[in-house]
Amino acid sequence: MCSQRNAGSRGPATLARGPKAFFDLWDLDSMNSLGTYNSQDEVIAIVRSSIQANGIGYADLLDVSIEDEEGNIEHVATGDDLLTLIGLEHRTGTL
Repeated sequence: MCSQRNAGSRGPATLARGPKAFFDLWDLDSMNSLGTYNSQDEVIAIVRSSIQANGIGYADLLDVSIEDEEGNIEHVATGDDLLTLIGLEHRTGTL
C-alpha cells in the first residue's frame, strides 16, 4: 500500500486536519484503493455504506488513512477502531 505512521495503542486517530488533506480508503484483502475523498464526512459515509452492504466484519478489511498536501500519510483506523470512528461501539450493534 503506502508508508504510514502507526497510531499505536492510542485508539483511532481523529480525522480533523488542514484544508488540503485527503482521506484514502483501502481494501486490505485486495490491496486496492476504494477511493480518495475530500472530507471526513465523505469517507465516513462510504465506510458506513460498505459495512452495511458487506457486514460488520468488513471493517477488518478496510483501512482509512489521511494524506496531507506534502504527501505525508498517517494511518487513521481499521477494524474495531474504524467501527468506533463511524459511531458503532460494538460489533453486535447496528448502523
